[in-house]
Amino acid sequence: MSFNASGLSAEQLKELRTKLEAKRTSLASEIKELELILTEDDNDDKGAADEVDRSSFEEEMQRTQLVLDGKKQLEYEVQEALDRMDEGSYGVCEETEEPIGFKRLSASPWTRLSLEAQQEMERRRKNRSGGSGAIAGYPGSYDADDSGGGGATGPSED
Repeated sequence: MSFNASGLSAEQLKELRTKLEAKRTSLASEIKELELILTEDDNDDKGAADEVDRSSFEEEMQRTQLVLDGKKQLEYEVQEALDRMDEGSYGVCEETEEPIGFKRLSASPWTRLSLEAQQEMERRRKNRSGGSGAIAGYPGSYDADDSGGGGATGPSED
């Protein structure tokens, strides 16, 4: 491992790498399971008894596909974080180039932005979108059921 501009200790980096690798393994399993559901259900329920059943089936498949897409995006972000760790750029905000606090990284180890930069980005998006506050597709915001989200309500910086 090369120089790390984040100021994180070797022990902290090791702990965060362990979390990232565990999350990557977990996501791979979840993705495989969701893909299996989609392929099995795709073949099983084509001949649904009536229009309502077919509509419900299609709606459920769309929801499953959305969840799968989110998991794949998060898997990508986790891998990118591991790559940044190997390159020595892990733990540095991509907007401000300031170190990201260990508490924030511990809660969401794949995050790319400091808390301040994340809040500023959300504020700009909210202003552009007319106040909806949606942050669709940005790292740390698409795995809502994950306790380690990276949004503005996450942990404060160290």
